[in-house]
Amino acid sequence: MLHSGALYVLARQIVFTLCVGVLLSISPSAHSDNSEQPESQKPVLKVANSHAWRPFSYLNSNQEPRGILIDFWKEFGDRNGYDIEFLLTDWQTSIDLVRTGQADVHAGLLQSPERLQFMDFGTPLFAIDTQVFFSQSMMGTSADFVLSGETEHKIGVVQGGYEEEFMSANFPDVALQLFPNNQAMLDAALSEKIQAFCGRPASGKLSPLYHHEPQPFYPCQAPLYRDAARWICERQRGIT
Repeated sequence: MLHSGALYVLARQIVFTLCVGVLLSISPSAHSDNSEQPESQKPVLKVANSHAWRPFSYLNSNQEPRGILIDFWKEFGDRNGYDIEFLLTDWQTSIDLVRTGQADVHAGLLQSPERLQFMDFGTPLFAIDTQVFFSQSMMGTSADFVLSGETEHKIGVVQGGYEEEFMSANFPDVALQLFPNNQAMLDAALSEKIQAFCGRPASGKLSPLYHHEPQPFYPCQAPLYRDAARWICERQRGIT
């Protein structure tokens, strides 16, 4: 059996390979001249995303951008003659940077009606599952009961994330507790400040939550939704 670290590396390689396949499909011949320019003359493409969304986009201990989406956009820059400048912040801020034109592209997020009002969505990159996780102290509690909003349990979500929009639209009676990023939410779960949160298994396995035995949180039901992360740009800004 593969060690969990080896499984992560394998999964990362698979996802990155899929992303590169997408990249090849959107890499334009129109920008071929950019790749032949001297490094100092290449146009800069500002790419926004989260600084705490492992394994997709995050800052390492040296405050350097890392993750699957970081690798994808570096490769995009190499193939299309761009210098990539990463703007990694809290999630809502990363969206606002694109909305206000301070960033050219958002590295990847889910499409929604609200976001379609001011963003143009590009090619799907990879699929993402999102689930509700319960603390072990809630073992035996019905997920339907909690999602009905008839309890005092709050469910943690990342502010500005698709989870917040989805939960508000589909479970309007559930009280949500907002966090600026995934890591802040997971830290709150680890310190038992919340007993439930919306998250992705890939994000959770790289957090301190999954270094404990028994694992303090478990997925309480089938995924809430499955959708594709896409790159986006400000409406009418355009990128090819």
